[in-house]
Formats: sequence, structure tokens, C-alpha cells
Amino acid sequence: MSRGLAVPVERIAPVVWLAACLVAGLAHERDAVAELVEVAAQRARCDDYDLDSLASGLGRLHGLLALPRAKPLSVGGRTIPAATYAQRTVLPLLEAAGSGDRQRVCDLIATMSWWRGTPLPANKLLFSAYYTPIVEGSLVKDARFRHPLYRRPPDATRYDSGQIIGGALGGRGLELVWLEAPYDALAIQVEGSAQVRLPDGSVLAVGTDGHNGRPYTSVSKLLADDGRLAKGAPPPTTKPGNPRARAFFAAHPEQLASYWARNPHYVFFKRVQSAGGGKLGMLTGGRSLAVDPAVYPLGSILLTRPLRAFPGGDGTPARLAIAMDTGAAIKGPGRIDVYFGDDGVTSAQAVAQGSVEGEAYVLVGR
Repeated sequence: MSRGLAVPVERIAPVVWLAACLVAGLAHERDAVAELVEVAAQRARCDDYDLDSLASGLGRLHGLLALPRAKPLSVGGRTIPAATYAQRTVLPLLEAAGSGDRQRVCDLIATMSWWRGTPLPANKLLFSAYYTPIVEGSLVKDARFRHPLYRRPPDATRYDSGQIIGGALGGRGLELVWLEAPYDALAIQVEGSAQVRLPDGSVLAVGTDGHNGRPYTSVSKLLADDGRLAKGAPPPTTKPGNPRARAFFAAHPEQLASYWARNPHYVFFKRVQSAGGGKLGMLTGGRSLAVDPAVYPLGSILLTRPLRAFPGGDGTPARLAIAMDTGAAIKGPGRIDVYFGDDGVTSAQAVAQGSVEGEAYVLVGR
């Protein structure tokens, strides 16, 4: 389902949703976006994606930042009140995107300050990708659906993932939904949300509800380090997760529990009104980012410049996007996760398999 329709600002900020976003917080942890970059001539190539989606995402952001209780953003040693960022940065870009004039958008960002996170070697970072998968499931356990997603228990930090997948939470009525494929349960832990198609044809939307507080380790990386992932092009699939990892566990199902247990981090889930929510509310496919908020402030607008253009655009290696989410594996200035929406499996896999490097800049209106 596409989220690319522009809507008026006054229609996109329900009080309940905004209150939840404020609880999630726009607070900064430390100031790491510390390098001001001179802006070169970027007017001709600033964005590759449809402007309706940009206007939609910026509209949601403006409604959030304009609230009196919204917390400030920290950029380059400067504390920017949320309302100031909304007025000087978000609103002008929202109006430019809403006009449908891409040149106007590009001209505008060339007048802004560009701030880069702590430089890496060659000033590059790695873009990864995520999306909202659709999987088969049931509210009742049976011979087909046997692998649970769990609700968050009161003692969520007591168990690591090995204990949980070994049955430590069994018998407590915490099973939210049962899935057909065990790897689906692992993949949804990484993606953070899903639409579960039930046997009667209805769809249950699920989203994260905290975790057990243990550190995250990538199961796909563990497989790669052990030389277990097949070389060459990954097998085609529309199912969630790393295609090579999925293929390995399909051939060696007995290995899944042991590898999963080596990642002690375990995510819990709850029913949500709509899948695809992030730390600051609903995400916009192709326009929302998961970042380390200690480097790129939540609620900030970034100009991303991948060395290889993202899928779904016009081929220009540049895209404006919004820091709306976080992730257990997204730490430091060298990782940003691009959200590709409900139907973004092909795009997400293309980015994940292609090791897309690039640069990113936090934009601040003058």
C-alpha cells in the first residue's frame, strides 16, 4: 500500500498520535553532527523520488515539531527549538515539494546549511534498507502455524533470545500470532513490523513493543562469517529477510535455533492500527530513515547521496529523507536504514545486497 499521497498539514496530526510521538521523544543524546560542509552547485541533482511522498512525510513532521512540547534538535553544537526547525526548514521544503516544482526544491536546499556526521574514511557511510513485510499467520496454533511472535512480558529483560525461542515464555498466554515459517519470525524481528494475513483473509498489523535489552548481533553476518551463505546472485523471493540466509535455513532448518540464539537481542510485538510505524509515528516509503539519534537528530531532514541511486527513483543519486526511526543495528555515523514501505521488498533487497555507500547531510534552514 502506497503512502505517497500529499495531504494538508492540518489533517495529519491527530492528538493521540502526536502525544505518542512526543513520548518516543525528539531528544538528542549527544551532539555528533558537527561538521559544516560547503554547499557545491547541487541545484540540478538534489532528489530522485516523487514529490508527493516528500510532501506527505514533511507534513507529518511539521505537525509533530510545531507542538509546544516538542523537544529541540541539536546540530553542530547549536540547540534548535523544534518550532524554529519546523518554521525555517520543514515548512519551506513542504511548500516547495507541494508545488510539484523539483527545481524549486533543489534551489531551496542549496540555500541551507549542510551538516555532516563525524567523518568516516573517505567520508562514506553504508545505507541499508527495511520495509513492512506481509506474511501468513494465524491467531490459533495448529500444524501449519507453529512459530509465535510474543507480546512483551512484565519481565522482558529476564530472558535472552535463546531462552525465549527455547520455550521460556510458553504457557503464559503471550503469543500474539502464530507464523508459518520460523525464519519469518526472525525476519520480522529485524524489520520491526509486519502485516500478517490470517486464514480468513483479514490482515493483522503488528509493530514492536520493546525488547529484552540485550545487544544485537546480525544472524546473516554470523552466517557469512561462518561461510554458510551461497555466493553469486541471491535466490529470488518476495519473502522477508536476507534471501541467502532464508535459503540456507530452508535447507538446514535445524540450524536456525542455534544461530538465532547467538543474537541475544529479542523483540516483542503488539497489535497496531497500521503497520509501518517508527519512533516518531507512521513512516513514509522511500522517504523515512532509521538513524542513530546521537548522530542524526530524530525529526531532522537529511539529504542522502548514495554512490549508486536507490531503487524506485529516476536514477539520480540523491534523495531527501526524514530521520523518523531507530534500529538496534543502526549505530554511529556509518549506518542509515532506508524504509521502502509495504511493497518495498524488491527495493529493500536490492539495497541490502548491493552494499550502497554514500554520504548524508542534515539540512538546517538559515
